[in-house]
Amino acid sequence: MPLHPVAAFNQLTTEPVRFLKTYPLKITGAMGASGVSQYLLGARGPSQRPGRFMGTHNWKTTESFNIRPDNVVARAYLPGAHQFGAHSIQMNVGTPALTFYQLPAAGGPNIMLTGQLSGCSFVILPPAGGNLNVAHVQPVTRDASMTLRNNLAAAYHGGFVYGIRNARGFYKSKIHEVAVVGVRSAGSWRIFAQKQENGKDNRILSVWQIHPGHVKV
Repeated sequence: MPLHPVAAFNQLTTEPVRFLKTYPLKITGAMGASGVSQYLLGARGPSQRPGRFMGTHNWKTTESFNIRPDNVVARAYLPGAHQFGAHSIQMNVGTPALTFYQLPAAGGPNIMLTGQLSGCSFVILPPAGGNLNVAHVQPVTRDASMTLRNNLAAAYHGGFVYGIRNARGFYKSKIHEVAVVGVRSAGSWRIFAQKQENGKDNRILSVWQIHPGHVKV
């Protein structure tokens, strides 16, 4: 039986690891500056996830979901979708335009979203009093994706930069997309990266918690 969008949202915000390991998310970011925005979560169609015991050697059929900014077009595209508010992180083009957004320890929605990463980097600074500063940065050219992540990692060495890197726990821009989601519980934020295979109905390859720490879940 398909998972209703309301139930999907509840699971995403209360059991994010379970949800993200089961259901691919395709996130379209909101336009304009970072801040609290209204989104819609609706059904996207069938996809695949790794099997519990053999991983990507044993694909399992699952559902997938779209998350889009709430507007007339999205409502027509996602009938029956669930509306909700989220901290929305704007995509900045190039490091000169980089602007951090503070995710508060209290107040506002308990979920953070940003548009899919497909060459971009996501920067997380060390927590300050429970608040967390984050940014989404797009390279000026797609071929500069790895250079961008390396430069950001050097500039913000006290924090963490998730992006293009030939290492476990990161992604490759030409074959992967990544849905980045943050969930707040008891005043603390956890941020996850759901790596997907480009061109395969965005089937899930892996899920990593990228804050706190950097660990596969």
